[in-house]
Amino acid sequence: LDLFQQIKQIEKIDLIVLRGNQDDLHPDGKLEKITYLNKDGTTSSIFTKLLQMMKGIIRFVLYITNSNTDVVVSLNLEPNLIVNFSKYLLNSKFKNITTEHTNLLNYYSKTNLLKSLFQSILRIIYQKSDYVLGCSEGVRQSVEKVYSIKNTAVIYNLIRSDLHYDYQKKNDYYLSLGRLDSFKGFSELIRSIGDHLILKNRQLKIAGDGPDHKKLIELTHHLKLQDHVVFLGHVKNPSLLYS
Repeated sequence: LDLFQQIKQIEKIDLIVLRGNQDDLHPDGKLEKITYLNKDGTTSSIFTKLLQMMKGIIRFVLYITNSNTDVVVSLNLEPNLIVNFSKYLLNSKFKNITTEHTNLLNYYSKTNLLKSLFQSILRIIYQKSDYVLGCSEGVRQSVEKVYSIKNTAVIYNLIRSDLHYDYQKKNDYYLSLGRLDSFKGFSELIRSIGDHLILKNRQLKIAGDGPDHKKLIELTHHLKLQDHVVFLGHVKNPSLLYS
């Protein structure tokens, strides 16, 4: 957001939050307007998620109808679905940029009937995207192949190249955040701690939850790395871990 606000051509940026409330936002995130589509927080119930999705679509359609929005940038799966599906309903002229952070070839490598159906639905809905941005060349190529989309581009995650880290320092730690799923590569990250002794000078803290949580803990014990890898579980405000 800080980067976007430095671009002088942008007159105003509004933030639309799919799920959550003011307490979930970074304290420094100061924007002109924040719209909350669902204030109920996260849920594990599929029925509740579908209900929140429908509420989100209705409220987003009303938001777009009553605003002069030129460009919508959606982050993560559920917002991507809401924005692209709403564009079908509205036949709107606003430009939408869909972002994708997952290598879809890995995600769909182990497929089933439900995943195949989901993939087909997404392939149709994502056609409404004016651009699809991937965070790497591999992600961009997977979007083209899996969803049959050609208007793709890459914006890499920002890296501070001016910073130099002292790997011998023992008072700090490595931090990784994300959903603990097989295609996220957490198992390779944990193995790298065991393969490189220099990395053992710091702890690796993993924040997040997911279907592979138990398997990753078992892997950590199998590699005898339980003193070097710490699982924090779901963290409501992960920005506090950066300091």
